[in-house]
Amino acid sequence: MDLKFKILVLVFVSECASSLLREGLQHDLQQREKRQIDAADRAEGERIEASGGGIVREGSNVTLSLYIGAVWDRCRWFRYDHAKAEAKNDFDTCSFDFDEDTNTSSLHKCDDPELKAMITPLQDDPYSCKIMLVNMRSDMEGKWAARLDTDISNKEIQLIMQHNVEDVELVVDEEVIAGGNVTIVCTAVGGKPDPVLTFMLMDGGNSTTNTTSDRFVDVTPIEKTDGETKVTYMATFMPQIADLGKSLCCKAVQIDMENNTLYETNKVFEKVLDVKFLPQPIQPDGVIELEAKLGETASLSLSIRSNPAPDTAVWSFIRKDNCGEDDIANTTAPTLPPCTFNVTPGYIDEKFIASEFTVVEDDIHLYLLDLQILNVNSLDYSTNYTATVTNSAGQQTYHFHLSENLPSTTIGSTESAEVTGENTSGPENEEVTESGGGPGLAVLMVILILMGIIGGIVFYKKRQGTDVEHTPLTQTH
Repeated sequence: MDLKFKILVLVFVSECASSLLREGLQHDLQQREKRQIDAADRAEGERIEASGGGIVREGSNVTLSLYIGAVWDRCRWFRYDHAKAEAKNDFDTCSFDFDEDTNTSSLHKCDDPELKAMITPLQDDPYSCKIMLVNMRSDMEGKWAARLDTDISNKEIQLIMQHNVEDVELVVDEEVIAGGNVTIVCTAVGGKPDPVLTFMLMDGGNSTTNTTSDRFVDVTPIEKTDGETKVTYMATFMPQIADLGKSLCCKAVQIDMENNTLYETNKVFEKVLDVKFLPQPIQPDGVIELEAKLGETASLSLSIRSNPAPDTAVWSFIRKDNCGEDDIANTTAPTLPPCTFNVTPGYIDEKFIASEFTVVEDDIHLYLLDLQILNVNSLDYSTNYTATVTNSAGQQTYHFHLSENLPSTTIGSTESAEVTGENTSGPENEEVTESGGGPGLAVLMVILILMGIIGGIVFYKKRQGTDVEHTPLTQTH
């Protein structure tokens, strides 16, 4: 009886123990699964960060952060790319513990003394595992990773040591013509990270006058080949006459991932812009009406802005009336001035004096050209005068017309007819018709005729009175 009771008790105790063991194991399994699920969820929200987004200067202090979002127990940091040849793994690692009571973290273990010497744990955030790399150097560069002990995978980040751009090269088209397209190529040699290149226009004092946004278009980076250490940008620039003497410039700027400037340099093109442009129109544009008196000298003066200097100039005179072509066969025909006549600078005769080009002092791109018309006659008023000035960039034609009298609203001179041209253009001048006798002359003629008639009547009356006085008296018988 005692034996049976003992056996029953033993079975009962065994069953209870087995049940408790099964419940414990099931609870442990559930807790483990829950911890794994919690760790997986937490890992999804974790992120790794570095100062400057991972682009760092040599000698700086760099903070590496594994953001967890909750209080943690133990984290590990891994350094790749620098493991020793005899090392078991391709990384070195250090682990750190966090004490929630004191809100501090401390080094737990390092498998490499060099790594231990370069790492300092930071205490400023209980929800992040942070370390500082003091005095950044080349053996800290490369891939880093971190995770909690309960995590399955690492979070990784690259540390890139910044190196200054070594040189900037600028290439510009040889021919620079106002209004045309000029291709500019800028290349930055060396440097990490790759710089951003910007094109600028500089004045004589090397200060920026315009930026990429408004003067340079189609700014395009050229794709690098594998292993290439150069960055090249291409842009198009449309020069204006006002850009003459300015300089093109390319600026290279290196920035980190947080948009902080790490280094910048620029290269000003060694040649200033020698903008070519054709002789510029005068102001106002169109036919210039000038006043010139009969028998006097009219002077047509042009002030022309041009780069390069004018190559040629031709004064042309075109008459519509009282002109004719040479007729060698008909020797008895009256000699008439030619309908078309051209002269060039340096020409002199009894009618025209055409001066050579002269450069205006202190302005090497401004040129003077002068034509004197001697002893102005009536035929000159019906002549159209043009000056065609040409340089390698093109040509410009200037038109003139002489009138004996101009309306008071028209600027003229009784001594000379002169017009100057600058490098601006304007609306066409309204055509001015040649002035004639007008209604004043007709009124004067009428008054003179009336005065003659009245004078004749008075004279006739006086004559009649004189004849009566000298007639003898007759007597009647």
